[in-house]
Amino acid sequence: MIKIIDRTLSCLDDYAIDNGSLKRLLALLLKINCDKLELSEKVYQAVKPLPPEGNYVLRINNLSDRDKYTEFNEFVCENFYIVGDQSVSTEIKIDHITEVDQLNHYSQLQKIRISGLDDAMLHDYETIFKKINEMTGGTIEFCPMNRLKCATAIASEWALSDNNTNIVTSFGALKDYAPLEELMGVLHIHRRLMGKHECRKFSQIRELIENITHVPFLKHKAIIGREIFQVESGIHVDGIRKNPHCYEPYDPESVGQKRQIVLGKKSGRASLALKMKELDLNLDERFLPQILQKVKTLSINKNAKISDAEFRKIVDDVVQMKCIH
Repeated sequence: MIKIIDRTLSCLDDYAIDNGSLKRLLALLLKINCDKLELSEKVYQAVKPLPPEGNYVLRINNLSDRDKYTEFNEFVCENFYIVGDQSVSTEIKIDHITEVDQLNHYSQLQKIRISGLDDAMLHDYETIFKKINEMTGGTIEFCPMNRLKCATAIASEWALSDNNTNIVTSFGALKDYAPLEELMGVLHIHRRLMGKHECRKFSQIRELIENITHVPFLKHKAIIGREIFQVESGIHVDGIRKNPHCYEPYDPESVGQKRQIVLGKKSGRASLALKMKELDLNLDERFLPQILQKVKTLSINKNAKISDAEFRKIVDDVVQMKCIH
């Protein structure tokens, strides 16, 4: 079984966040149904008591700190070493594949978290994965970093190579960890999650994290980008109208998004027809060539897409001119 441990809530200590926002984020992350949610001590103090339906891991700075949190059964702590302790995952940072051999020092531990390995995809990663499994005797939590933008690929290959594994993620690749939403997308496509996880909350989580961090996600970011389902080109619009799966690997609604037909310099008659239907505009088809030309001209002049308000004005202007003449 593939298990996902999400550490989004332990990546927010650097931000000034009100308790209400943290509690809303926690509630949304619970609805995604990750197997475990990791919290920092600071975040835990802000959101406690925790909803009983979740499984939680607390990140602590010192091993002695766990005695203060008797309500937790699992912890994660960097570079501690106690043989036989199953309540704490030891996090070991490996920034380069040449450092993998240091895992030999931790072979007796029950649980370890391997963080890093950004460059695994640049090498023989299957051999690297095999070596890691041979050197460790306990449970492995794999937490690839995303500094080289390969974390989704690394996490996916690790997960799909072993049916009994733990992957550590963060939403939107916060703090440069493997992005939760992308890994879920991969596993859904490979039918490894089988509808267990609720991905339709992704857009709400995106907006809440943007409000918390004051940093917007890239508009074309996989899964959660605001514009990934925007379609402008006439031939693409026509293709989507006939068969959406020609251009969309999954339904926008399945990840909390909506398909958007946008108008611009690349638009065609199919784009206009769908946009008019969307805006409930009924027009004589004889108006379409002039409307299309004005749409393209305005888009070129402003070097941007046309808003719905601008499109309505173009339609009104063309209809008025035709009526006058």
